[in-house]
This record gives sequence, structure tokens and C-alpha cells, in this order.
Amino acid sequence: MTEDLTVLRLDFSQEYLVAVLCEQFEASELYSSKANLVLQLLPEHITMDDTSEDGEIGKALQTRGGAWADAFFTVLSCRTDFGSGVLRAVGVGNNVKKRKRAGRVAIATGILLFGPLLDIAPELRMVVTHAQQVLHQIQQQDNERQRLSKRSQQWDSSLKQTLQPKPATSTLAWLAPDTIASASSAAAVKSAPTTPAAAAAAASEAASSSN
Repeated sequence: MTEDLTVLRLDFSQEYLVAVLCEQFEASELYSSKANLVLQLLPEHITMDDTSEDGEIGKALQTRGGAWADAFFTVLSCRTDFGSGVLRAVGVGNNVKKRKRAGRVAIATGILLFGPLLDIAPELRMVVTHAQQVLHQIQQQDNERQRLSKRSQQWDSSLKQTLQPKPATSTLAWLAPDTIASASSAAAVKSAPTTPAAAAAAASEAASSSN
């Protein structure tokens, strides 16, 4: 029975759904002689969708692979007084009867897995223990994936800041105002004539240029 049970994680709705695969009724007494252990856990009103048209659940089963992939499935739903208030589970099998019985075991397991602690029969306790182990593994994988995603985002942000071009700045902008003034004065002094003869020549050249 434990090999025929898994927990699906739905990315969009952020749900964890117990899924049970029933290939043969003889695989577990919970399908036959001890089915009453399952039935007594179920609420009075359960809705069933046997269309296999839920795309997100179908994708999760495809990801699971093996006998779960491309299989027909039934989705069972019921209202609860824990969690989000609605619990769903999945029954997988090659005919309606098998899917229905697998779905009942799946939703009973979900009630015990996500709901309050109850005193249950050993046959169900073994199934729930396995479901807890599978759920724990999936949650660990989710946490690791989120950690790596956050680390990647931080690295991308740091890289963008490193590669961002800095605005060009004039060399004169780095100098204090008094330094710029001193440099201008020095340039003016350097360009002025230094002897009377040179001053006269400069004046003559200026007069010629104006004519």
C-alpha cells in the first residue's frame, strides 16, 4: 500500500494533496474487508470529479512519473475545520470503482495527515506514517529550492550593481574652487610677455591684426 501512495505539490494553488493508486483491490485490506476503517473517517458530504481534467493535478502526476503518469484520476473534495477549510485528495486507477476506493483512502489519509490527531487503527497508522515521510521530503525539497532561488536573485542584483556604468566626471570637478582659480591665474601669468621688447612686439602684432 505504501508504494501506491504519494503526496502531490501543486505550484499554483500551493496545495499538498495525498494521492493513492489502486491497481488491484487485493493490494490492501483498506479496499475491501477493512474499508469501514476508512469510511468512518470520512465526512458526510464529499464531492467527486472523475473527469481527469484538472490540469494542475495532471501535471503533478506526470512529474511523479511511472504508473502515475497519463493515468485517469478522480479528485475528491470535502470541507474541514482545519487548514484552508477545504481538503482535496486524488484517487488513481484504470476504472471508476478503483479510483473511488483509492480516493477514499487518499482523503482519509489527508484528514489524518493535516487534521487533528486521532486514535486510529494500525492499518491506517502505517499509511499515514508513510504519507508524513513523503510530505517531509517534499517540503525539504521546496525549502531548498526557495533557498537557491533567493540566493540566485541576490547574486543577480549584486552583479547588476557591479556592472552598472558610472557617470563620467571632469577632472576639474575634482578640484576645489581655489585650486581652479590658482591654475587659471598661473596660466594667465605664463602667457603674458615677460620683457619690454616682447611687450612691444606683442602690441605691434595686435595692431597689425586689427588693421
